[in-house]
Amino acid sequence: MKNYNSDLDALNMPWVDSPFFSTLIENVEIPKNEIQLAKDFNSKGYVIIDLELSDSFIDDLNSEIKTLSKSDNFTTNSSFFSYNDSPRIVDAGRQCALVFDLALHEKVLSLLKIFYRKEPIPFSTINFLKGTEQPLHSDTIHFASTPKGYLATCWVALEDTDENNGALRVIEGSHKLKDIDYFDLKIKPAKNMKIVEKIYREYEQYVRDLISILDMKEKIINMERGSALIIAGNLLHGGGIIHDDSKSRYSQVTHYNFEDCDYYFHPFFSIPPHGKYVKRDLATLDIRTLKEKS
Repeated sequence: MKNYNSDLDALNMPWVDSPFFSTLIENVEIPKNEIQLAKDFNSKGYVIIDLELSDSFIDDLNSEIKTLSKSDNFTTNSSFFSYNDSPRIVDAGRQCALVFDLALHEKVLSLLKIFYRKEPIPFSTINFLKGTEQPLHSDTIHFASTPKGYLATCWVALEDTDENNGALRVIEGSHKLKDIDYFDLKIKPAKNMKIVEKIYREYEQYVRDLISILDMKEKIINMERGSALIIAGNLLHGGGIIHDDSKSRYSQVTHYNFEDCDYYFHPFFSIPPHGKYVKRDLATLDIRTLKEKS
């Protein structure tokens, strides 16, 4: 028989999400300075760490992203994922190697390995010049896996952030809510991107109503340049309102799945309870491989 109080791998979920976390943390062998980080990640759904980035690295990355944004050589998210006029530059590592370097920062990868006990796979980046003002959402509604829970996001502040330039906001502890998909919302899979926009707006309304009925309070996360916010995939988060439109908010987000999952799939087009998965091919998106080829 398994000992669920001591076996970190007894359940098909990250041990930091286990209902036995309070006993697992007493027995786990990890560096002492990361014990509290694991406790915070379990209870809050996020942690903030200092990546100790050099000023020159940050300045060079910001400069390259600014230059890229003025060219016609970059890709953005679909327009309905944008909530103001500032571009959301996706997968810029092909034009700016520093994007890949930040996505593969060893301090982030090491901490993710501790939290998830699997090798992290960085597969998507977005670079921002200003705040997004994006409504609260979880990243699992965009990128899903089987088993659930193997998704994390690292958001790096490349400038100081506060209420003026649209600092991130989170709902602490919301990662413990049910991981909702479109089947739960009685929404049929999308057949095209126009339908994706429609069902995503329905999801956003669900989140607004959920926050209201549960009386959940958001928290503004002010961050210093060079610090990283690592969040669980199911944590509700979004961009704060920009109160000073003259302010920039350079930042980069990287999404990570983890090795040895059964499926990585698109929630917009899938029905997991029916065994219908539109899979994502992580082999073609794995930033580790893309960096080696670049």
